Amino acid sequence: MTIYFSTNIPEMRSIFQLNRSSNKIADISHRLETGQRINSGKDDPEGLIIRDRLRADIKGLYTAKDNASRADNMLSIADSGLASLSKYILGETDDGTSGLKALIGSVKSDVADSDALKANISQILNQMNGVARSTTYNGKQIINGDLAYKTAFTSDNAKLSNLNISKANGGNQAVSVAVTAVAAKTQGKLELDTASINAEEGDSITVRYNGTAYKYTVGTNDLSGGGNEVSLTTLAEKVGTMLKGSGLNVTTDTSGATYDLVLEADNFGSSNTLFITLDSNNASGTELSGLTPTITEG
Repeated sequence: MTIYFSTNIPEMRSIFQLNRSSNKIADISHRLETGQRINSGKDDPEGLIIRDRLRADIKGLYTAKDNASRADNMLSIADSGLASLSKYILGETDDGTSGLKALIGSVKSDVADSDALKANISQILNQMNGVARSTTYNGKQIINGDLAYKTAFTSDNAKLSNLNISKANGGNQAVSVAVTAVAAKTQGKLELDTASINAEEGDSITVRYNGTAYKYTVGTNDLSGGGNEVSLTTLAEKVGTMLKGSGLNVTTDTSGATYDLVLEADNFGSSNTLFITLDSNNASGTELSGLTPTITEG
């Protein structure tokens, strides 16, 4: 038995061409409707990526513009409220009422009418509070002090990464800090004419730092040069041990014309106080020979 399949090749070709033409017409119609050359990844993959990035950038710019516009509106409202407060303070109100500044001066010079003046001052303060309460943006009061600037200091002066400087309430803001100058530290020096001082057992150096006294007394083991000298090295070691944990660092400086024992505070600020007293048990009662204290407070 023979089986025959009827085929119509020209008809199949026609259907294929018709479908392809229909798809092209659909793509062209879609482009005409949207007004865009790229509507899907098959149109232009790289162009689609660039288009989406540009759209995101444009959207971000529009958002920034809206935010700037809102900020401008808020500042305009705040400026109007502050202008009203300024009039109450300086006496430039429309009804000619004396301002807060003038009334306070009158209270000092006119004691007889002080009660009436104080009542006027109280009235003005109430009006100023009313202005502060009514100056709002999006339902939030903006000049009542809630958004005041504040300064927060880190507890570690050596670490500036966690330092917040004059930031408005409402959240943390990362800032970059450029150190252009370093505050001076409290520093004291004991200047020696030579690399050692003349001393006897019982002579002492007293250091008073922020109200606490630290005393180093010369011992027999500290003496050299026939028992009447203490070297700069020994002095630095003994005084450093004495001041351990006090907040004062002890170093030596022999780069100049003198041999210096340097005492420097860990903390910054003018509130630190440093005093150095020299005592001697010599029969003559003079200070330790060749030792001169110099104090520099910073």
